[in-house]
Amino acid sequence: MADAEREVTALWRRCEIWEVTREVCERAELVAPRAIVRSLDALHLATFAMARREIEELEFLTADRRLQAAAEAF
Repeated sequence: MADAEREVTALWRRCEIWEVTREVCERAELVAPRAIVRSLDALHLATFAMARREIEELEFLTADRRLQAAAEAF
């Protein structure tokens, strides 16, 4: 258990927290007309688009085909 806790702690140290800001919400609105996605999916996609401006090698991974199609079109 201690090993797992250390691994989780190490993982969280490498993570960034992105807040749901007005800009994120406005970008999420742009996703909706182009693709049929749920609201949280639109927020995730908008956040990804903003984060990729700062982290060029950032990749969008999902098992949801509809969300993947939206990401490719966005």
